[in-house]
Amino acid sequence: MRPKSILTAGLLAFVAASVAVLAIDAVKGKAGEDASAPATQAAVLVQYFHVTARCETCNNMENYARDALQTAFPDEWRDARIQWRSLDYTEPRNEDLAARYHLDCNSLVVSSLRGGVEVGWKKLDRIWDLVGDRAAYERYVQDEVRACLEAY
Repeated sequence: MRPKSILTAGLLAFVAASVAVLAIDAVKGKAGEDASAPATQAAVLVQYFHVTARCETCNNMENYARDALQTAFPDEWRDARIQWRSLDYTEPRNEDLAARYHLDCNSLVVSSLRGGVEVGWKKLDRIWDLVGDRAAYERYVQDEVRACLEAY
């Protein structure tokens, strides 16, 4: 047998074996993941979008939302079932997010994730109305995140 033929046969055998392993893992329901490892995909992603220059109210909106999550969902926060991001939506790298979520001011967006893929989202428009009442603001955020978690 020629060296080129041997190499080709070896590569084909490797590809076939790889496909077989992936198929077996998929049937077992663990394709690409270690079954003994804890889940690292968030069930809910909460994103606070802001502009570069922020006032006290803008900072309060971010802090109240994050505190509401850490207080009401300590286990989900710790095991990353709830993940948090704070992003400047005016930065060029975030233009796609600003367009997707229809952002024109500081906003809080709650997204449902399945397998790390966003399957739904909601912009919490009432944060501007409630920021003067921290307790009501936090309840609003907690209720919306709870609904998202329950749907997951």
